[in-house]
Amino acid sequence: MSDEEFISEVQSRAGLASREDAARVSRAVLAVLGERLPDSVAGPAAAALPEQLGDQLWGHRVRSRTSAAQAGRLSPGILPGESSWPGDTTTA
Repeated sequence: MSDEEFISEVQSRAGLASREDAARVSRAVLAVLGERLPDSVAGPAAAALPEQLGDQLWGHRVRSRTSAAQAGRLSPGILPGESSWPGDTTTA
């Protein structure tokens, strides 16, 4: 999926009037998520997004796009009894 396709999908699903609104909302949401998600979640998510949007999620942290992609490919998953991210009290 390209950046354009992603933005069009956001516009359609959110019922937004313009592509610019959809792009602005997408960038804002990804920036906030990027600030809040732990690296183990942000990396795979950024690697799965179109490049420019993945960069928006990954943000300006001290880490690289390569490490984001590696985190997505090398993630071992959640073992029974483990929580999915720091602070999460649910278990698999």
